[in-house]
Amino acid sequence: MSQFQFTLRKGPNAGKVYALVKNEIYVGRDISCDISINDTEVSRKHAHLVRVAEGYALEDLGSTNGTFINEVRINGQVMLQPGQMVRMGDNVVLAYEAAGFDPQATMASGRASYDPAPVQMPVQPSPQQMQPPTYQPYPATPPATYAGQIPDGPPMTGSLPTMGRPGINRRWLFVGCGVILFLGLCSLIGIFYYIDANFLWCDVFGGLIPTCP
Repeated sequence: MSQFQFTLRKGPNAGKVYALVKNEIYVGRDISCDISINDTEVSRKHAHLVRVAEGYALEDLGSTNGTFINEVRINGQVMLQPGQMVRMGDNVVLAYEAAGFDPQATMASGRASYDPAPVQMPVQPSPQQMQPPTYQPYPATPPATYAGQIPDGPPMTGSLPTMGRPGINRRWLFVGCGVILFLGLCSLIGIFYYIDANFLWCDVFGGLIPTCP
């Protein structure tokens, strides 16, 4: 006896119930499928059901328009839970239910009204409000103090050279030059006096004086 069933909620023959009794069940547009649904957006072999201990696992077989569980596209095998909606393409919706579930209780007419359950997204914890860091001034480092006695340097020997004052040296230079000039002038006067006293002009400067014989 089947424990689960597919109820066609949207698509051709809406309201039809498919009992899930085999260990492997193929769903598609091809008439050879266990659940054949004639809709252009359903691939020939659209999906594959495999019985497991808790029920059935659903796998998409690389269909063009995809297989969705509660509006979330699946890749690989996904375990089905009663009450979930399986959509193939845009026009076909199947409800996975426990066997014996009366689909008429949720249908307003012969054609099913499909209202998929919203997908519950994981709630992300809100990040804690960041507190601005408290500025703490860096403690000022006190100047280093030297403890102890500074050792004396080696004693200085010898005498420091003494430098004369430039003004005194320049004055003595002028005095010396003046004395030399004075002595030279006196010597020149003495020479001329000697020449004149001894009438030696023609002997000394004969070539320069025209009157000399």
